[in-house]
Amino acid sequence: MAPEDIEDWRKGEITRDTLAAFARSLVQRREMGRGKRPAHYTERATCKHCGPIWLWCPGEVLGCPWCWNRMADRPIPRPHAVRCQDCAHFRRTDHPHLGHCAKDEPEAIAGLWDIDRRYCERYLPHPEPGANDGSADDASLTKG
Repeated sequence: MAPEDIEDWRKGEITRDTLAAFARSLVQRREMGRGKRPAHYTERATCKHCGPIWLWCPGEVLGCPWCWNRMADRPIPRPHAVRCQDCAHFRRTDHPHLGHCAKDEPEAIAGLWDIDRRYCERYLPHPEPGANDGSADDASLTKG
């Protein structure tokens, strides 16, 4: 709290309820920074920058509270499994469907299969939709 806020509290201009709410919000932000979903975040939503997220309301948003985690490279709990090929961290190998995670998430010895769905707190949507989907490779496989 700023010195002015402390002075306002001493004058009785900031109530105990307000101070308690402020303290709860600090604790919630700390827990979210660790990748813990607040109990009232019960709805599935999609953030333009973070992808599928838990929020207090459903729908699509341009930014969300989880954006702080994304910018600080912290985990974001996901409401459902995601596909590696849709992730900005997926690095495709010379195999048409295999790749590796640039964030060192657990994977099989051979790597990650691009279209498999898995739970991943490090998932971030690829900035260019379809960039990691192997569309060109898939098209060449079906021509033959």
